[in-house]
Amino acid sequence: MAQVKLKIPAGWKIIPFEDCLLPTNKKFKGLQRKDYKQVGGYPIVDQANSFISGYTDNEAMVYIPESPLVLFGDHTRILKYIDFPFALGADGTKILQVQSYIEPKFFYYYLLNTPIPNTGYNRHYKHLKDLKINLPSLPEQTKIVNILSKVDEEIEKVDRIIEKTEELKKGLMQSLLTKGIGHTKFKKTELGEIPVEWEVKRLNEVSDVIDSLHKTPKFSESGFAMVRVTDIKPGILSLTHAQKVNEGDFIEFTTKYQPQINDIVMSRVGSYGITSYVASNELFCMGQNTVVIHSTINSKYLFYYLNCMKVKDAIEAEVSGTGYKSLSLKSIRELIILVPALYEQNQISQILESIDWKALNIQHIKYQLLKLKKGLMDDLLSGKVRVIVN
Repeated sequence: MAQVKLKIPAGWKIIPFEDCLLPTNKKFKGLQRKDYKQVGGYPIVDQANSFISGYTDNEAMVYIPESPLVLFGDHTRILKYIDFPFALGADGTKILQVQSYIEPKFFYYYLLNTPIPNTGYNRHYKHLKDLKINLPSLPEQTKIVNILSKVDEEIEKVDRIIEKTEELKKGLMQSLLTKGIGHTKFKKTELGEIPVEWEVKRLNEVSDVIDSLHKTPKFSESGFAMVRVTDIKPGILSLTHAQKVNEGDFIEFTTKYQPQINDIVMSRVGSYGITSYVASNELFCMGQNTVVIHSTINSKYLFYYLNCMKVKDAIEAEVSGTGYKSLSLKSIRELIILVPALYEQNQISQILESIDWKALNIQHIKYQLLKLKKGLMDDLLSGKVRVIVN
């Protein structure tokens, strides 16, 4: 059978993956998790999603690269570009150092844009070893890297704004949900000092908490969405990935109550205590190990309050212990809620909602930048679009 000749752009070369790498003469011992510190002199890099997983002061374990390099997680398929001294985690992370005719960051972007099949624990590196790298000249590699790096810089700026926005919201929630707006007189309660006008109530005094049926139906290709524990994530409820049930099951699972807009849904088992806010009129029913909270006060205020640290701590105290943890219906109904006057509930929810909208807009900007980066990588790293090299 005749071999198909690969088409590559003029002036580019096809180089086997392993020929792109410098020989590794020294094996570096990695640090165990127990040796990671929260702060320290040198960052520890491993296969985790976070770029830096910890720190160490052990200089004997530090790797000082002569030039930038790429780390590859054989288990997680995570790639990281490193241009600073670091220590390695003892989890099988591989160090990839390239030949002098390759720009290290071009190599990183090329691998980042190469699909690596998920073939199981510590079996992904073999897919890299089978790769053929389409390599332009070094000046063209550098130009491509400069373009993609500019987009990365913009993404990093947006990430910093997202982080600051999250910190702002966290601080505002702590202040608004405990001290309110403009109060000067406070009283002591089991939750600490609160404005004298505020009331301390149980969740079942300010809402109806409706349990789900304790059974699982047969799912359908089409029909009505069923919200399960895995569908409940912080923020607005999304039904995009929810399983479907037929009309008969939908009627059965909504006999006690049919969820509606402005309700709050909460998980009870596994990722217990997580809440989502229902912001649309789309019909759905609840799967087992979930509850619906139908508020009789400002529902957005109640949603924010259920996400404050006081409630999170109370939930953790209820499910503490070993074994499979679950949050009982009784514990949910008895959660303590601080309740200001309705006008102040409205003010607090509006302030926090404005921060959420700002965060949503920033996330959209990040999505557009990631989309732009992906398009540029597809075009530039394949040679479909050529850069001008002076």
